[in-house]
Amino acid sequence: MNEIEKAIPQEKREVGEPITKELILSYMDSFGIGSKLTDNEKTQFINVAVAYKLNPFKREIYCNAYNTKDGKKLSIITGYEVYLKRAERIGDLNGWRATTTGSVKEGNLKAQIVIHRKSWSHPFEHEVDFTEYDLKRSVWLDKPITMIKKVVTAQGFRLAFPDELGGMPYTADELPDNMTGAVIEVKAEDIKEGDKAPTPRRASAGKKAQTAADNAPSEPVERFLEGVVDKKYTPRGEWHTWTMSGHAQEYLQSKDPNIIETMNSHGKLGDRVKVVFMESVNGKYTNRDIVAVEPIAAEEEQVGD
Repeated sequence: MNEIEKAIPQEKREVGEPITKELILSYMDSFGIGSKLTDNEKTQFINVAVAYKLNPFKREIYCNAYNTKDGKKLSIITGYEVYLKRAERIGDLNGWRATTTGSVKEGNLKAQIVIHRKSWSHPFEHEVDFTEYDLKRSVWLDKPITMIKKVVTAQGFRLAFPDELGGMPYTADELPDNMTGAVIEVKAEDIKEGDKAPTPRRASAGKKAQTAADNAPSEPVERFLEGVVDKKYTPRGEWHTWTMSGHAQEYLQSKDPNIIETMNSHGKLGDRVKVVFMESVNGKYTNRDIVAVEPIAAEEEQVGD
């Protein structure tokens, strides 16, 4: 621990509820995640969350079990905001800035980050190339600069604070779709007139794997979308359905009265929100059941100063 860290009381450096095994088990039970994981995978997730003091209820950490040719594996993921919180808490951060050069159109978009530490005489600098991380999903097409800034921010803070942040789980923006449980989105402009809107397909190793995925029910996977609630469909019984701006093919649903009221109120106000949902695929049908709706303040969309 350096002199700056010593000057900051422990309770100031470690803010929030203690992260315990019981807390993580409660999270897995609440979201139905525990039934999808083996005992080994549960232990792995618990150990990482406890070791790095990451709270899954605050979306600081989550996991996704996925299949590979070598068998089932577990990816553990965190948000880039965690790196910023931890760096601030350490007390050695003296400012940082993320910028970009080039453009997607010209194929040379890059993001750079400069981080200043009080204990270092020179700033830390890091750069990443957009082409290495572009996942071709709508959010990368709509906000390429924001997304590549998120990647360079996460990587930059891990490298600039190796003792404190080294080994921290990666962000979803740095990982391929199959490791995060993401779905390859179908853009509205890709559907020809008269065609039936296809169900979004999961990333797969080939046609055989895709066929198997289309014909068999999948385990629910936690996902989220960010945007404005822009359309509400006629309720069918208890179920209400919405879409988000920029995601016309992503039909979100709920029969929870609190979720319904929240979605409708944010839709009327035109608020930008994060909608967290559990997605499962059964044949040609995709279910996306909303579990949480979180408002996004305008300043949270900015990455760096």
